[in-house]
Amino acid sequence: MAQPVLQSAGGPALTGVLDVSLGEDHTCVRRGDGSVWCWGKNDFGQLGDGTTVTRPTPGRVTGLGTAVAIEQLAAAPYHVCARRTDGTVWCWGHNSYGQLGDGTTSGRLSPVAITGLGTTVTQVATAAYHSCARRADGRLWCWGSNSTGNLGDGTLTTRLAPVPVTALGSAVVAGAVASYHSCARRADGSLWCWGTNGYGELGVGAGYGHGPWTSPLRVTALGTTVAEVVAGEYHSGARRTDESLWCWGGGEAGQLGDGSGGGGTTRPSPVLVTALGTTVAEVVAGSTHTCARRIDGSLWCWGRTATVSLGIGTMMAVNLVPARALGLRCSCGDGVCSRSETRGECAADCRQESCGDGMCTAGEGEVSCPPTVTVWVIPASARVECTPAHCAPMAGCCAGAATAPAKSAMAPR
Repeated sequence: MAQPVLQSAGGPALTGVLDVSLGEDHTCVRRGDGSVWCWGKNDFGQLGDGTTVTRPTPGRVTGLGTAVAIEQLAAAPYHVCARRTDGTVWCWGHNSYGQLGDGTTSGRLSPVAITGLGTTVTQVATAAYHSCARRADGRLWCWGSNSTGNLGDGTLTTRLAPVPVTALGSAVVAGAVASYHSCARRADGSLWCWGTNGYGELGVGAGYGHGPWTSPLRVTALGTTVAEVVAGEYHSGARRTDESLWCWGGGEAGQLGDGSGGGGTTRPSPVLVTALGTTVAEVVAGSTHTCARRIDGSLWCWGRTATVSLGIGTMMAVNLVPARALGLRCSCGDGVCSRSETRGECAADCRQESCGDGMCTAGEGEVSCPPTVTVWVIPASARVECTPAHCAPMAGCCAGAATAPAKSAMAPR
């Protein structure tokens, strides 16, 4: 398999990309050599390069060292935290609420070590104004803004350095954080959430008010079968051990996936995403949308699509039930768009931004893509001249290039 490559038009190619983490207006990636590279807006120093200069192309994060590799990235809207292989956590960017955990409210243009966590961190998670980390002893620690009780320490006090979520003991397996609430999965498969509950995002049922709830509450409806938990802005989701997916909280944008939506839609208890059955392998949540990877490798998304965040080829306002995302079947494949693939399904294979060398080789009966061009497989009847006017996703046969060969798309077999 070809080595993963990330390249923006006019920018350097980044080989060996293992992980991508997205902030509000910036992106960071982790490479196989242990380095971190970021680009985008930098008004709070979230690119970690020692400046506040916006970068349209990737630049290496300085100050993380070269002797110890980065093992995990967690980008929030305006700050980033990274976990190194030595078990330490380093953060940079916006810090007005102490979300960097270094004991101050001073923004950091370069990474700083979070000394209060020691060297045994196994997971780090970030939200807009607070962060949490799980240590090897199974204890969860959080820091930053606590105005809605989202740190889980029983108070509403902002914490500039990590404090333990003592009510969870030493059995935490993983945590998930959003702007105003947090959740954690324990080793016994139980799920616990805390923070604001204005939309039912804690999943504890209608008997609980808006809160804030400053200590963890158990999501009893899910029993002890939780395998994964995610947190969106005002909703949450959990994958159970039977590979079913359950969501709860605010659903006005259709982000719960149960067919409900519209103003005032809330689900204070978990509801089954029936369209996915028991085939879910992984789930992620955004502010107003949710996506799940099924066991067969396909990706399904639902919720608000106004910014094309679902990747389903439509600009409709909301999608109330899961719809399959396009352009992912061949992601990280062999760089070849075969004739048997339909329009949109092999786009990722033909992108320098994705995997391989960005070439759909003629030897495979297909076309060669210029480095910054996406080729879409479309029927012969729908072919267009691949000129700058047609270089737009979902509109023609290529995307992202100033010039490109005519009729570069191939018809399916």
